[in-house]
Amino acid sequence: MCLSPQRKSVADGLPGHTRVVAAVITWEGYFLVARRPAFSRHGGMWEFPGGKVLPGEDDSTALLRELAEELGVGAVMGERIGSSQQGSLLLVCYRVRLLGDPIALFHDSLAWVSGPDLHGIPMPPADIEVLGELLPRREQIPDGNGLT
Repeated sequence: MCLSPQRKSVADGLPGHTRVVAAVITWEGYFLVARRPAFSRHGGMWEFPGGKVLPGEDDSTALLRELAEELGVGAVMGERIGSSQQGSLLLVCYRVRLLGDPIALFHDSLAWVSGPDLHGIPMPPADIEVLGELLPRREQIPDGNGLT
């Protein structure tokens, strides 16, 4: 994981901290990223789709809700594959297989980007930190939007 041992799980369940879940979705060697709208925090930056875990939700419930709201699709949850902490925000990433074709319902745009090209697009700090965890393991993340 991206978290050092002394920072591990700091935001888990603590008041004043925000837990965010994100989907790592791959297809034929590319990652699905979404560009945040200009009016939002980190507007114009690309991110892995997802959002805040609301009170009473677990990670799976929150991520499935966010994908339906943002991409208009159902999904199948996979394993936790990375995390990053930036101040009071904890970003937790999961492998996900989409059930349908995504559309940008919240974001300005969606794009399929190769692993090396992810380093060349503007992303929020938490997503950038997660890249270090994802890209070395890229061969372990299956193509075809599937789970192993």
